[in-house]
Amino acid sequence: MPSLQLELMVALTITALVAIGAYRILEVSFKTGHAVADSATMLQHYQNALWILSQDMIHADPKSFGSSQNDNAASFNRHGIKSPASGARSNILLIKYYLDGSKLVRESRSLEAIHLAPASQILLTDIDNFRVSLSLPLAVEISLVSKSIGTITRVIEVPGL
Repeated sequence: MPSLQLELMVALTITALVAIGAYRILEVSFKTGHAVADSATMLQHYQNALWILSQDMIHADPKSFGSSQNDNAASFNRHGIKSPASGARSNILLIKYYLDGSKLVRESRSLEAIHLAPASQILLTDIDNFRVSLSLPLAVEISLVSKSIGTITRVIEVPGL
């Protein structure tokens, strides 16, 4: 009888250890899944911001780039988007990017609405440095520095630069 009790205790101990191991594996896989989802969301935010930046640069008026470009700020004119109603409206937008603390902000307004406050959009947070520089003869270099993701640099061809 004592041998049967010993075998039963050993079997229960092994079962408990296997259950603890399985629980730990599931816990780690859930945490990993959440970390991957968080990273994918952050990457999507960066991709969206870089897409907006690149669209602005592609449609930029090359003559409007000048001394307004420096670390943490850039402004230029962008050819506007046609009116969906085909009505008359300015086709030039004034675009400004700048850091407000650690937030990368995009402001835009049409020449017609120069007296109104610009439309403002926070593109990214947790940005330490933002730089736009001309990479002559045909491109603009955009550089973002973030503690969470590091340095991202994009070179975008600007037609007519």
